[in-house]
Amino acid sequence: MPNGKYSVQNQHVRDIVCDRIISGEIKPGAQISEKELARDIGCSIVPVREALGHLVAWGVLEKVPHVGTFARQLTPREMMAHADFRLVIYTYAVGRTAIDTDFAALADLEAALATYEDNLRAGVGRDWDSAPESDWTAYITTAIKDLQKAYAAIVRTAGLTAVWSAYEQEDLLYILSTRQFWSVLHRVPMLAYIQESFLDHPLSCFIPAIQAGDSAKAQELHQQQYRAATRNLMSRLAAVGLELPADGRFLGCANIVFDFEPE
Repeated sequence: MPNGKYSVQNQHVRDIVCDRIISGEIKPGAQISEKELARDIGCSIVPVREALGHLVAWGVLEKVPHVGTFARQLTPREMMAHADFRLVIYTYAVGRTAIDTDFAALADLEAALATYEDNLRAGVGRDWDSAPESDWTAYITTAIKDLQKAYAAIVRTAGLTAVWSAYEQEDLLYILSTRQFWSVLHRVPMLAYIQESFLDHPLSCFIPAIQAGDSAKAQELHQQQYRAATRNLMSRLAAVGLELPADGRFLGCANIVFDFEPE
């Protein structure tokens, strides 16, 4: 059993590796050297080995015997499964929030959504023609992390903090799949996708229904936005030649409605 010091270092190393994967610094298929990572971070190899083992168990990395540890490339079907699962979780959370609203938590959710949309809008309005690639990478990385914070706020607003803690693994895998999908698109189609999916049809569309206590409407609006963004992404990925499973499961389960009305 690792002691407290190593547990803290383990988390620190894990966060660094995840940030590097999300930012694209560590690309899918890249090998991760324990010795180089320990030297780069300035810690012993023990917490590095523990952290990498944790991420292997989560499916973020894969360990090839006698070869080394590598960043995983999620398959399109895996990405679709994560998207479907999250659609169910967030629909439940949105519906739950509408019938048992914590207005302080709701204010935090609105702030998280506003930050996400404001940062997206600033990037869409920028002239990217002469911008360095590092700026573009930073913009996309910020967008993904803001999206993660916004969805975490949705779950917390529903009073499901314990569920979110248990959900950390799934959340990370979904964020990594988002990074992989988005990285396929070049700047112009990516900006058009962001505008059409998250600014013309903002994530915050369900907030008025929550404030009105209309659980069914809040769930409906959330699913409409989620599916519209997903279909938009699928069409743009198809346009650049990414083959996706044809069974349509990436569109999520149809017409999910959790009935939270009192008996």
